[in-house]
Amino acid sequence: MYDTEKQAIDDLFVKLARAERDGGPRDAGAEDLIRRRLAEQPVAAYYMAQVILVQEQALAAAQAQINELERR
Repeated sequence: MYDTEKQAIDDLFVKLARAERDGGPRDAGAEDLIRRRLAEQPVAAYYMAQVILVQEQALAAAQAQINELERR
């Protein structure tokens, strides 16, 4: 793992901690389902983190494109 990848994962967990601290009440049914699914597929957390990181990169790239187009 590269330092940039480690930093991206650490940053993700900082965001998750902030969401937990600042977010409203969680949906108990959804939380229970997620907990059960993760128990069935413990490696899913890895892939979920990967998906989130890839989506964040895609959103940042799209925002950069929008910013460039707006400057023209």
